[in-house]
Formats: sequence, structure tokens, C-alpha cells
Amino acid sequence: DGYKVYLSWPVPNCNDGCPSNWIGDGYCDMPCNVSSCSFDGGDCANTTNNNPSGFGGWWGNYGSSGQNNAGGGWGSDRSRGFCTRSCPDNWIGDRYCDRGCQVAECGFDAGDCGVDQIYATLRGIELYNTTEYVTIDGIVDALYINLTNIVGDEGVITDGSHDNSVLVRTATISQRFKVMTLTFHRDQPRQNVQISISSVLNGTTFEKNFNLSIETAVLQTNETDPQQAPPQDQQGQQGEEGEQQ
Repeated sequence: DGYKVYLSWPVPNCNDGCPSNWIGDGYCDMPCNVSSCSFDGGDCANTTNNNPSGFGGWWGNYGSSGQNNAGGGWGSDRSRGFCTRSCPDNWIGDRYCDRGCQVAECGFDAGDCGVDQIYATLRGIELYNTTEYVTIDGIVDALYINLTNIVGDEGVITDGSHDNSVLVRTATISQRFKVMTLTFHRDQPRQNVQISISSVLNGTTFEKNFNLSIETAVLQTNETDPQQAPPQDQQGQQGEEGEQQ
């Protein structure tokens, strides 16, 4: 059991203009409101909202709840579904390059626009078979995990999951680049997340389990100590070969 990792390789849409992650997402999407898409999973029943994926409708209600469950001062509990104001979570890793998601806090669209900025900008982990536990020091919005060392260039990633949806906003694996991109909910204290990756290489099935320790909470202070150095990443109790970038 756990929360599935989104595998970002092509899956045929049930109808043109209707990505599978729009079905049953709570918004009426007209391209999905056809029988082949199960009439948007019932999202269009008793509603007049025709905004694709509900994007425009949600921002029309921005700030109405007066809550701040996701942090960052957005002022709405629905902000948990958006990594930025211009990027719904379900656009990340959906195989389309979304300009609004091409920012660090959205994991640079989980590779939909390429991985150059991911590798150049995000905190990263090189995952090895010996890796068991990694502590990420400091505050992070997103990070990448390079899976090449455990999967190989010819291996096929078949599944992925994690066990902490309170911390993890999105988790996406790119089959092409063999990289996993994680984005996180804001203002979360340090906690662990266990990740499982399944793959097949030369007919043999492999499963890799490891743990990350992450925090995203920013301590609010009136002034910053100019002598305080920025935090440095440190490796946790993982194998000899694991390393962070």
C-alpha cells in the first residue's frame, strides 16, 4: 500500500484534449465529458463549470476560505492542489511542457520540458543499490533522484510508490531520463518518506526501497543573522556509494 508515483510516459488519451488525470479530478472538463472518458468521471454532473481542469474557476475563488493549509500565504485550502498559482499539481509530469510549471518549486514540470534545468538547479540524489537513508539538510521545495545507477540505461521502470502524502505534493518518474522528481507541500516539519521503485532488467525484476528525511518549514524571524552560513547537504545512513548533488 501507499501512494503511487506518476509514471510520465505516453498513455493513449480516452479522447483528444482529455489527459487521463483530468478524469474524476473534481472539475468539469468538456473534452472529457464523453462516453469514452466515462463522462469525466461524473465531474460534469449538475455543474456549469466548463473551465479546463477547473483552473480558471479555482482562481476566481482564490483566498475565499481564509485558510493557509499549504503555507506560502496563498490564503486558500485549495492551494494544496497548486505548486504555484499558474501550475496545478496534475499538470506536473503530464507529458506536456507547461510554462507555468517550469519553475523550481514545481520540479521544472518533472522533465516535461527537458531535464537540463532539473539537473542544474534542483537538489539531487544519486541513488545506488546500497542507498538506504538520505537526510536532506535545509529547506527544499523539490528535488530529483537519479535512478540510472539502479535501473541502467536498458532497464524498464514498472512501478513506484511513496508513503507520505502530507509531505509529498507530486512524485513523477521519467522512463526516458530514468529520473524521479519530487515536489513537496510547504511548511512541513522534518519527517520521513519511504519510496519504493520496481524495475525490470534482462527479464529480472528488481525492487528498491529507501527513505528520505525532508523538511519544508521556514522558521519565521524578524531579522536574518548575516553571519549564518547556508545549510550544507549531508548524507544520512545510506550506503557508501550514495551521494547528493
